[in-house]
Amino acid sequence: MPKVKSTTPDFAPLTPTTTGAGGGSHGMSAAELVRHSFVTLPFTGKWLRVIGKPTPPFKVMFYGMPGSGKSSISLQFANYLAENLGQRVLYVASEEGLNYTMKEKLQRFNVHSPRIMVVDSLPADLSAYDVVFIDSVNHIGLDAEQLRRLDPTRSYVYVFQSTKDGKFRGTQDYLHDVDACIKVDKMVATPEKNRYGATGRARVID
Repeated sequence: MPKVKSTTPDFAPLTPTTTGAGGGSHGMSAAELVRHSFVTLPFTGKWLRVIGKPTPPFKVMFYGMPGSGKSSISLQFANYLAENLGQRVLYVASEEGLNYTMKEKLQRFNVHSPRIMVVDSLPADLSAYDVVFIDSVNHIGLDAEQLRRLDPTRSYVYVFQSTKDGKFRGTQDYLHDVDACIKVDKMVATPEKNRYGATGRARVID
């Protein structure tokens, strides 16, 4: 895979003004935090409608029933991040694998960026990537605590299967840890939780 310089914007770290009793807790006054400048990713189109403008590193989850379009929209999102924002993307296709159906999806959605690496298992070292997609978390068998132990300087997009009653398959711990949770049903993506304020909907195939 060719080396690609990431265009991820740098953002100024928060300057701590106090240290908690434990020695590892940082803080700043409310006035300082309000004045602090954060750089957000300039999402446009359907990504702005369903996700908003996240500050990296971010965590997003898509979930849906088989055939709902959750993997399709995830691949399109991966392509958008790579082609429009210059992100180095790792797509872990643990459920589908590196087979003909994955090739067909890549061709259908015109996903051919050299900035996207597709693998069928999660590597130990994620330092070469800006955003890591895991499709699906259920198939690869990672619980919420194991996801928390992954490199915290990377952004993550998790794909989850649905239960028969239409909820994502897993505990609420997964939901608490993400910035945005998006349900994909009948090829329509709808945010159910979003810390960035997005409330719009988007079709998987425009």
